[in-house]
Amino acid sequence: MKKNLISLITILIIAGCTAAHKTDSAKNYRELEDLASLMTGKFSSELQSKADSSYFNISLVMTPIWTERNDGKWLYVEQAVAANAGKPYRQRVYHLQHPSKDTFTSEIYTIKDPLVFAGLQNDKMKKDKLTFDLIELKDGCTVTLKKQGDTYLGGTDSDKCPSDLRGAKYATTKIILKKGMLESWDQGFDASGKQVWGAAKRLYFYEAIMNNPIDDEIISENHRKAIHILLDYLEQQSIEYQFTGGLAGNLFGSRWKLHDIDIEVHLESLYTIEKAFQPFVINSVHRYSDEEFEIWLLQLRIENIDIDINAVEDFIIKPAIKIETNIENAVDLLFENRPVKAQPLEDIIAYKNLLGRDKDVQELIDLSLKRT
Repeated sequence: MKKNLISLITILIIAGCTAAHKTDSAKNYRELEDLASLMTGKFSSELQSKADSSYFNISLVMTPIWTERNDGKWLYVEQAVAANAGKPYRQRVYHLQHPSKDTFTSEIYTIKDPLVFAGLQNDKMKKDKLTFDLIELKDGCTVTLKKQGDTYLGGTDSDKCPSDLRGAKYATTKIILKKGMLESWDQGFDASGKQVWGAAKRLYFYEAIMNNPIDDEIISENHRKAIHILLDYLEQQSIEYQFTGGLAGNLFGSRWKLHDIDIEVHLESLYTIEKAFQPFVINSVHRYSDEEFEIWLLQLRIENIDIDINAVEDFIIKPAIKIETNIENAVDLLFENRPVKAQPLEDIIAYKNLLGRDKDVQELIDLSLKRT
C-alpha cells in the first residue's frame, strides 16, 4: 500500500511538471509572438526626416517567412530610401528566439543575391524561393533585447559584429521597440573606435504604418478578441487557413460592418478544431446546405461572435458549380499589426460574381483598383 502511494505521488508530480512545462511553453510562444507582431509590418522615418534634414526618409519592412518552422520566428527585413523603395540598400533575415524570462534574441542573416528578393513582402513566388540554404549567419551580430514593461531595449554585444563598410572594423546596433514605434541606431567604427558611418546624433525613429486601420464601428472589441483566440490556436497547430467573407473584405479595406467570422481550412482540420474548441461548438462538423451552396461546416461561438469554419473540399455553389480552392494561395495581410492569411481579392470577387452580389462586387473592384 505504501509503495502504491509513493508511485501515485510520483505520477502526480510528473504530471504536474509536464503540465507546467506545457504552460510555460505556451506562454513563451505567445511572448515571442507578441514581439514578432510588433516588428511585423511597414515602418517609416518620414516624420524624423522632415524635422531634421540630416536624417533620410527610410522605409523599413519586416514580414514573416517560414511560418511552418517551430524553432522561433523568422522575418524577412528590407530597408530602402523611400524615394527609391524598389531598390533596397539592406536586406536581411532575422531569427527571433526567447531563451529566458524577458530576454529575446534576433540572429542576423545575410542573403545571397539579395536584390533577387527585393519586394518579397508583396510577392509569394519570391517568398517561396527564399530557402534556408540562401542565407548566412552574421557571427557576432546577434541583437539581444530585454523587455521592460511594454518596451524592448537592447542591441549587439559591444565590438563583436564585424564590418568593412567605409573602412569600419566593427558595427553596433541599438534598438528601442514598442507598439507603433521602432528606434534603431546602426553605427560603424574603425579599429581606433572612431565612427565612420551611421547616424551621429541619435537613433533613427521609425513610425509604424498600420495597414487598413479598422475602427470599432466596423469590427467590435469582441470580434477582435475572437479573431486573436482563433489565430493563437491556428498558428500554434500550424493549421493552414484563410479568412474569407466580410473579414477578408475588411482586411483589404472595405467598410462592411462585420457580423460573423468566416474561415476556410482543410476538411481534416475541421475535426481537429472541433475537438480543441468543444466548449464553443454550436454545430459540430456537418454537411450544410441552403439555397446558395453546400459545404462541410463547423460553427462556433466565441466572445458571443458566430464563427463559420468551412472545408475547402467538396464546396458546391448551387446548382452544381464545384469550387476548387488552394489555401496555399492565401495572401499575407495584417490585422492589428499581426500577420494573417486571407482569400485573394480576385477570388472573393469571382465568388461574389457567382452568387450574383453585384453591389459587393463593385466595391471589391474599387478596392482592387486602389491597391494597384
